Amino acid sequence: EAAAILAERGWDGALRPAAGDYLMVVETNVGFNKVNAIREAAITYAVDLSDLAAPVGQVVAAYTNPAVGQGPCVPGAAYGDGRYLTLVNRCYWNYLRVFVRDTTELLEAVGPPGPSAWLELPDAPTGSIEVWPEPKGLQSFGTLMVVPYGTQQAATVRYALGPEALSTEGGLTTYNLRLQKQAGIDVIDVTLSVELPTGSRLVSTAPRGRLTGTTWQLALTLRRDTDVRLVFQAP
Repeated sequence: EAAAILAERGWDGALRPAAGDYLMVVETNVGFNKVNAIREAAITYAVDLSDLAAPVGQVVAAYTNPAVGQGPCVPGAAYGDGRYLTLVNRCYWNYLRVFVRDTTELLEAVGPPGPSAWLELPDAPTGSIEVWPEPKGLQSFGTLMVVPYGTQQAATVRYALGPEALSTEGGLTTYNLRLQKQAGIDVIDVTLSVELPTGSRLVSTAPRGRLTGTTWQLALTLRRDTDVRLVFQAP
């Protein structure tokens, strides 16, 4: 009964794709610490629709660790004096996953670099990207990033969008996107940009956003799952 209530309210962490494009960025602290209390995260999603026959999406997930300390980043359980603040001021081991449609095709991926000594498993070096099948017509691109004291690390994935990202009716093209927020995360900053074909006319958007030339942009603090919709007339 409790599980049914959580699912009804969307609090159960389930994958919830909708019609069109889909993106959810998920972080997992695997470092035996509490760095999540201070880590800063920012997601940038750039969608290139300039060629409607070959739309492309690029995600950049950046994480900043403002913890004060000195390296090296040593993996494993080391709780020190056990105080919460001690566990906050550590390196951040984050297994990052970017959930997208399983119809997308990975074109390029750049994970953050780092020495194998930072890892529990030396045969799984940082910088590598893994592709995992997921339920509900999705897949994920995963990488382990280690964010040392006072630094920022980012991972980038670029992929060809699947055919469901765009639909055409009555001479108008529609781009739909569901941005799903990871359960348990308070808020996360997301910057979305959509490059429209040259000579196109933007008809409507939700949310409103801002159009500069052929680039539509939206900056939002993601507090809940958000659906984005752009309708435009291509030349």
